[in-house]
Amino acid sequence: MSTKQRFRRRADGDIRRSQVLTTGGPGALVDLVNHAVMIKGPDSWRYEDDDEGFIIEERLASQALAFLKRTGNWPRHNVRLRRPPMGDDDNPRPHRGMHAREFPSWYLCRRCDSLIKRDALDERRRHICTDDPKARPQPTVPIRFVNACNKGHIQDVDWRKFVHRSHYDEKALKPYWCCNDEKLDLFEYDMGFRYTADLALRTQGTSGELNDLVIICRRCGKSRGLQDLMQPGVFGKCSAWRPWLRQNDESCDQEARLLIRTGSNAWFPLQYSVLSIPEPQADLKKAIGKHWSHLNRLKNQARLEMALDEFMPEDVAEELQEWTLDELWDIILRKRSGDLDKDVPIREAEWQEIMMADPGSAHDMPPKGERWWPRRLEGISLPPFLDRVVLIHSLREVRAQIGFTRIDGFQTGPEGTVETDFDRVAPLSLEVDWIPSVEIRGEGIFLAFDEAKVREWEARRVVQDREQHFREGMRMDNALKKSDRSMDVFTSARLVMLHSLAHMLITAISLEAGYSAAAIRERIYCYRAPVHPNSTPEQVETAYKASRAGILLYTGTPGSEGTLGGLIDVGRDVVKHLRRAVAMNELCSNDPVCSKHLPDGPEEGRRREGAACHACLLIAEPSCERMNRDLDRALVVPTVEAGLDEAAFLGEWIRTTTTNGR
Repeated sequence: MSTKQRFRRRADGDIRRSQVLTTGGPGALVDLVNHAVMIKGPDSWRYEDDDEGFIIEERLASQALAFLKRTGNWPRHNVRLRRPPMGDDDNPRPHRGMHAREFPSWYLCRRCDSLIKRDALDERRRHICTDDPKARPQPTVPIRFVNACNKGHIQDVDWRKFVHRSHYDEKALKPYWCCNDEKLDLFEYDMGFRYTADLALRTQGTSGELNDLVIICRRCGKSRGLQDLMQPGVFGKCSAWRPWLRQNDESCDQEARLLIRTGSNAWFPLQYSVLSIPEPQADLKKAIGKHWSHLNRLKNQARLEMALDEFMPEDVAEELQEWTLDELWDIILRKRSGDLDKDVPIREAEWQEIMMADPGSAHDMPPKGERWWPRRLEGISLPPFLDRVVLIHSLREVRAQIGFTRIDGFQTGPEGTVETDFDRVAPLSLEVDWIPSVEIRGEGIFLAFDEAKVREWEARRVVQDREQHFREGMRMDNALKKSDRSMDVFTSARLVMLHSLAHMLITAISLEAGYSAAAIRERIYCYRAPVHPNSTPEQVETAYKASRAGILLYTGTPGSEGTLGGLIDVGRDVVKHLRRAVAMNELCSNDPVCSKHLPDGPEEGRRREGAACHACLLIAEPSCERMNRDLDRALVVPTVEAGLDEAAFLGEWIRTTTTNGR
């Protein structure tokens, strides 16, 4: 291969930027056409000079930095957000794009079933099955078994130790084949003879399960079934190897466990995401900070009024006249107490901004290039449980990957926060000061529910009993995984109800919105401010205003599919789609089995679902922010299960509309 050809060699694979955060980020195992690789960390990514790709989103960077600091894997004092490098098929260059390493390093010959290390294969990963120099090389495929721990470390299985049960003597083993001098550079040698094909993986049944697979040593005749890979302690202690960083961790106290490299538990990306919204009172905060030397000496609001009228420099007073005295004094007090610099939780800030949306008609159009343009829908009759509907004609979401885990997933908090044991989070990089991020533009529908109606529903005994089933199911799930993760991750039945209704609506509106269901993403707003029995009416009202119960459905796919306007058209007739969602979920094709399921029931698994299955509530994983858990139809609509009608949040509305229809 000439230098010019090597310089212009095409990439071994390609991936969309948005997929880097979901399926192909640092540490992920990816199958290519002829082999398998692991994506290297951002330290090994290469950018062109004109492709810096940094994204400015201070709220997300601040929240990500706080999380990274808690993991202990981020020694720097700041973090930046950066898009994955852009490839160019017309002008491919090896120094551009994301880099990967081959993993695993053991391959299986398709013809002779030999298990061979990568060092013994030729450049095209082929194997010669005999010592005949005229034999044609045969293709191989990567072995699908590796071992890992739940701290993200991963390594190859030492198959020779496995088949010999860790007791074998290289000097006492006879060579399987003689040396082939003509292909000396293609093969691995040890003590003067080739032993690259000494292991074979044989199938003894028809199912392809571990019980039907056997590893055989051709040199000594020993064999071992792959079902032994499932035995505790078979791999010993984890080696703490981090291939994506090309180095070992300091130490690891975990037992290595079998991992199927193509399994869904091989890589769980941890993400934070925010909607790009205007910062509340940004101009006012900037003005207060600019003139803080004048304002910090004022003791009360009366002194502030006097200073603006008499003592303040004229240019300062003119600049501050834009705001009321109450607004100015509130910011001054918050800055003195330090609250002004505290980060408002991501979902809380978004909720406040959406709830302040200006009223608009059903056919308003956003200005060209506007990143954030919500309008509260007016002129339609809403069900009593809905407080408002907001059509977000234009929005921008920024997502960032902050780490990943293996084997065991992570808990998702009520409003999308990552809840996990921080020592389990694997780092993405060692040297760079940025994390992989993407931005997505689209549109959305926001539904805010009446807080009084939600609390009235939560107070029902049948709803509280249902909530207790979920809490017990989570306790059983934690006990099975030997986890001490907090039970506070699951807060209330309101979370399950909102999440289940979001899934129902995604399926219903995708029939007319012009988007596939996988292109629509959910965002849950769920918080219940406490109300004490002796609270005054003013305190109750304050708690209601601080609480959140809402659903945002928006386009979560980058590219042109995210801006077609279909969701806005659906939102103009949202009541019709609510009725359709109800009709589609009152009866499931798996009933009565589905409707009878309980999180703490006798069936194993599914400890985070009630009446939910693939035939009714489960949707595409990219659309769900809770990994298709915490779902229950019975908390939204009546099911065929007797005695649960009062548990349905929409039950009264369904009965009323049915009676009126007759």
